[in-house]
Amino acid sequence: MFYTKQFISWMLGAACAAAPLGCTKPPSPSQLSQVDVAAQSNHATSRPQSASVTAATPQLPLGMVGTQSCAGCHPKQHASYLTTAHSRSLQRAEEVKMDLAGTLAHPLSETSYEVSELDHHAVHREWKYFKDHTFGAASKPITLSAADPRMVIAELPVRYVMGSGSFAKGYLLSDPPYLIQSPVTWYRGPKALGMAPGYDFKVHSGMTRVIADECLFCHAGSVTQRLGNNEQFDVPATAIGCERCHGPGLSHATKFKIGSDQSAFAKSNLENTEIVHPGKLSRSLAEAVCAQCHLQGDIVVQADGKSIWDFKPGEPLADTRIAYKIDSPKGDEKTFVDHFDQLWQSKCYLESDSLTCITCHDPHHVQNKDSAVADQQANCLKCHSDQACGLELVERQRQNENQCVACHMPKSASEVPHAATTNHLINIPAATVKIPQRPQHITLRKLYSPLDEAAKTTSRRVELLATAYWILDNVKHDDIPDSDVDKAIEDLIQLSQSQPKDASVLTCIARLARHQAEGSTNEVADAQTISDYWAIAGKYARAALAIELQPSANRKAALEVIASKQFGDGDFPAATQSYLELTRIRRAAIDWYNLGICYGRLKRFPEAEQALRESIRLNGTYAAPYRSLSILYSSVNPQLAEQMGQIHEFLANQNTALR
Repeated sequence: MFYTKQFISWMLGAACAAAPLGCTKPPSPSQLSQVDVAAQSNHATSRPQSASVTAATPQLPLGMVGTQSCAGCHPKQHASYLTTAHSRSLQRAEEVKMDLAGTLAHPLSETSYEVSELDHHAVHREWKYFKDHTFGAASKPITLSAADPRMVIAELPVRYVMGSGSFAKGYLLSDPPYLIQSPVTWYRGPKALGMAPGYDFKVHSGMTRVIADECLFCHAGSVTQRLGNNEQFDVPATAIGCERCHGPGLSHATKFKIGSDQSAFAKSNLENTEIVHPGKLSRSLAEAVCAQCHLQGDIVVQADGKSIWDFKPGEPLADTRIAYKIDSPKGDEKTFVDHFDQLWQSKCYLESDSLTCITCHDPHHVQNKDSAVADQQANCLKCHSDQACGLELVERQRQNENQCVACHMPKSASEVPHAATTNHLINIPAATVKIPQRPQHITLRKLYSPLDEAAKTTSRRVELLATAYWILDNVKHDDIPDSDVDKAIEDLIQLSQSQPKDASVLTCIARLARHQAEGSTNEVADAQTISDYWAIAGKYARAALAIELQPSANRKAALEVIASKQFGDGDFPAATQSYLELTRIRRAAIDWYNLGICYGRLKRFPEAEQALRESIRLNGTYAAPYRSLSILYSSVNPQLAEQMGQIHEFLANQNTALR
């Protein structure tokens, strides 16, 4: 992380004078540009060491050859592909002209952002408004003026630009070995910077949201995890390339000896080519190729032992994962990626034997506006005669130049700012019954094609996990009765008896039981009840850890449950070891804060200071570590202790007010 001199002198100067800590200088942006993500940090009890820099190119997953290899035999297809949005879905920052600079104020959350250049590399900086508050009577390092009452709390270089720019461009920031989503996005509509989707709120995650590999599934060609960690990975293929739609190409390339035997390929007539041709797949399997990215549910359940990256073109999507949508009576569901859900409910789709994505969308070519309109109209008229419309031709010409899609597939605003989305219900505008109708209550609905027989019936495992994930995502925000949580725990425990090696099931039990132990508001709940919940949480968390030896998402969640129980029991030596592992495998300010508290209880004060400072480095608006540092400094540096205490008080009050 790259702080201003003002912030470094404030955070480190007085502290290092009291007890030298030997802080390590982070790598420069130019160094970061040499690799996709730097090597895994080797955390000890101090802040992370500098990432090792290597020129080695990350290896493609087994069986893949890369888009450039495909271009050797298919130059025309590759040339047309380069004109599509898929070819620009994810780009390294150094490959993109970074001509955007300036500031973005966000008064709602009392933060602002600055996009600038450092060492010829784009950098995003996050500031927190402290109004005209001055911390400490003699606090020269952070005396904030009324003219510029801000303090920088985060500064990270841009590593990747995400999005083709058709609607927007997002930015992924680098804090090796992690990628962080920037709250700043460039929008094509106003041609200006704005808050990223999901960040335009009083309280948002700022520059702390870690991008997991599944977050990049719809933008990156491929990723390779490090030691099974879904948050520490390399990106050997940035943009969505040939093999995401045609499958791994090694067998195909080997068979036809890339660049040397074009005649063999021509004679094959696309039969037995060891590659997938989506146009020759069944309608359902062809849709799965597109749906792997363009069907996004609110809740996704992976098949046992599968990850999102295990899907291969030509396979049913249900073999890898099942998606669910949360339907609300308010009608506030996400719509930007709702096309499949709408299309599958469309009367045109249900009564056709061929209508699907590639009927209208050619993934290999970008059409100009006139040809696209003509093709869309021709597609409609394949089934509907010109006289089928309820309006006379003259009126159609007047209203929309006789374009079917203008009325039957209108564009509307979406949850993505400045981005309209096309409605794929293909509905009659004047219809009295709208599809889909809003439910009376919040419901969890499975998303699947009516043509996909495999997805119509799902296992009890999938249904129970979907419900558990929904509860875990919403239990802190919605009024979910304790009885519903208990029922989910009971059902999953019963399921685990027949599937004792399913880490996802075991981890869900542990997380739900921990919530009941920590979050129950039942005043009559006695100590024995809480103890029973903790016993369940610990039992199934330990069972998950015994199965998940790699730092997967399940191991992180189970380890968090164990650490929380150890901390609550006052077993600080054991909790220290658990939090140490967590700090090595994920980037979370709360882990470092809890580790600092553990060190403090063990009277290991220099290590406590280092851990608390790292917590603030990861999240400068996290109030709790400032208070702990204030206590820690009280006897060695009263001035700094006072500053820390005042910042804690200000942040705590501000965060409460914003909520």
